[in-house]
Amino acid sequence: MKRRKFIISTCQSALLASALTGCTGNDEPDNIINPVDTPEKRAAYLEKMLKALCTDIGPHPIGSPEYEKAALIVKNEMERSLPLVELDTFTFERWVLKREPELYIGERWIEAYPAHGSSGTPSSGITGILKKIDDEGSTPYDVVDKTTGEIVGYISFSSYGNARPSPYYSFQKKPKCPPIFIIGKQDVPIVEDAITNELPVRMNVQVDFIPDTPTGNVIGTMPGESKYEMVFLAHLDTV
Repeated sequence: MKRRKFIISTCQSALLASALTGCTGNDEPDNIINPVDTPEKRAAYLEKMLKALCTDIGPHPIGSPEYEKAALIVKNEMERSLPLVELDTFTFERWVLKREPELYIGERWIEAYPAHGSSGTPSSGITGILKKIDDEGSTPYDVVDKTTGEIVGYISFSSYGNARPSPYYSFQKKPKCPPIFIIGKQDVPIVEDAITNELPVRMNVQVDFIPDTPTGNVIGTMPGESKYEMVFLAHLDTV
């Protein structure tokens, strides 16, 4: 299937929807013939979808029960306007954060989120010192074991302000790389001070990698007269 190969080669993950195991269609009657034919209806529809997908469900990483709920919403909405909607299911290794992560610089707690897909630490955590590296746009700070010189973790920062989660590939790293912690932009001076004064860094993040987790994509098709295909991709998963 050309579309499936394109999605897999482009994204390496589910970009459109989910593994809707056991899910069914929307049983509620819908008397709206065209919910988006006026600016007012479009605004109301957008507000409804944002509430359903963001406020009500919250974060929904791929493979999670919340992801399946979000995918079901997308499937139901696509079936309103497209003649063919398919579920393209597969399995993958799911990353799960087991508890709240901890990052301390010296004795100071720093708000931070681990990169989705990076490795965890031993249960006791890891300790090291910070080194700045010339790696603009990726992970500008290494956490290095003071005794061995080995890189045991990374620290990056959110260019948007406060700490926020991001996936491992945003930092040009491979899956299961040493743990990456993303801090807020406002905390960069604390990191720079820690480098100058060689303050210790303590990181603790507990994660699981769960193999053979079912998930998938929702694919809708609108037939046309051309032999060519136009493919529109959109993320449904969010960390």
